[in-house]
Amino acid sequence: MFFMVKNTGDSTLIFSNIIPECGCTSLQNQNDSISAGATDTLKFVIDTREKELGVFESEIRIITNTKPDLHKLKIKAEIE
Repeated sequence: MFFMVKNTGDSTLIFSNIIPECGCTSLQNQNDSISAGATDTLKFVIDTREKELGVFESEIRIITNTKPDLHKLKIKAEIE
């Protein structure tokens, strides 16, 4: 799973911390920053082996150097 992130600001976007809500979610790449006007991809892997079948929902919190500094990515998937 991936999220495209575009820095629409005029200065470098810095990721201070990326915190998955669930221990089953892990970040596969992490660039600490994105230059102004640039786009990058945050790639995550979700280990569903111990999850029940059905709808899975989770959240990833990202702390940056922006105002506000907390951003949330929501994940919703069907486990079959």
